[in-house]
Amino acid sequence: MYSWNERFSFDSEKAVEIFVLVAQKAPIPDIYHLAKICYFADLLHLERYGRPVCGDNYIKMENGPVPSELYSMFKAVKAGKKEGLSKSFKVSGNNITALRDYDEDEFSPSDLKCLFESIETHGSKSFSQLKRESHDLAWEAAQDNREIDYLNMIKVLPNSDDLISYLGS
Repeated sequence: MYSWNERFSFDSEKAVEIFVLVAQKAPIPDIYHLAKICYFADLLHLERYGRPVCGDNYIKMENGPVPSELYSMFKAVKAGKKEGLSKSFKVSGNNITALRDYDEDEFSPSDLKCLFESIETHGSKSFSQLKRESHDLAWEAAQDNREIDYLNMIKVLPNSDDLISYLGS
């Protein structure tokens, strides 16, 4: 079966900058908020511009969508296995701390707009609020511990028919 996830590519350099940006700007800079800020920023960017910000594949986990590669990076830094990443941010428990300023050049203006909007909207919400809001139809359509198809993410957007037509061509 064809997966829409193949349409978008993950950018590891941008992902590092997302960690730094969220650690600097989010009211609650932990892995859970990072995951949900990214998910909602990707939905916003898909809706407005036809592509996600970071292009990570989201996995259906019990507490909502989890960006696979970002979570792997988080776990590696937490375990002390990625020295290059640990110059950009550190992990204490589930919290993320920036060790430098984010590089604005890694983002398009529309990336930053959607990330900042997602931080503003979701950055201080409680765990239970984020869990409830991220358990959308895309999350429900996926199998446990499997990828959430971008097509299903697009289907939750108000302009889904237009986006599917545009991206399908």
